[in-house]
Amino acid sequence: MWRKTRINYAFIFEFAPTKELKYRDVFLICTTSMAVVVGVMFAHLTLVARGHSSTQVQAIPGLLFLVVMVDFFMADQLCSQCARRWFDEGETSHLVNLGKYVSAMLAAGAKVAYEKEKTMGWLSLVVVVSSAATVYQLYWDFVKDWGLLQFNSNNPWLRNELILRRKFVYYLSMGLNLVLRLAWLQTVLHYNFGSLDYRVTSFFLAALEVIRRGHWNFYRLENEHLNNAGKFRAVKTVPLPFHEVDDQD
Repeated sequence: MWRKTRINYAFIFEFAPTKELKYRDVFLICTTSMAVVVGVMFAHLTLVARGHSSTQVQAIPGLLFLVVMVDFFMADQLCSQCARRWFDEGETSHLVNLGKYVSAMLAAGAKVAYEKEKTMGWLSLVVVVSSAATVYQLYWDFVKDWGLLQFNSNNPWLRNELILRRKFVYYLSMGLNLVLRLAWLQTVLHYNFGSLDYRVTSFFLAALEVIRRGHWNFYRLENEHLNNAGKFRAVKTVPLPFHEVDDQD
């Protein structure tokens, strides 16, 4: 989508043109990694089902760390960009953005504590902390990261400059982001949809998080691209001062 809509993601991520991975390369790497993960899990479960319970067999899942360690490292680096940029640039906005991640961690910690000791006190704490974190995250998503909800915009509830032609896509993405940000309610309510166990529903909601993050990534870079173009850090056409030369002649 970035390439199709001509969002200059290579400039934003500071990719070297000769080393930039194409989307086919990314898909190949992800597919290979997932195949290795599933293969290791299948081998482990097969051996356990056949009665093999030796220490060597139980150590097989440890091989997954060879695959997923890079992902954990990248996630840690991406989540802590905020603190480093605040330290380097001194802008308070980066510190406020860091608070968004801190609120999410506090909400997750409260939910873990509630699962271990399901009392009214822990439930109240989960609802309060998770609600505050959700409002915090939604505001940052829509206003700061996506640049939307500009009340004086020519496009109601959006922003003046949009890359996608169909405005309803923005509203649809905002609604989807809102619904999936509230997915934590299922971990507290444990509601069963029909004959589906609540754990199955929670699994599907967690899988839908991939879609939400995909939407977030697109609009985040769209906003960054438009800001860069507005500040002439990246432009579609270079403004040349020919008119100034003509005036001087």
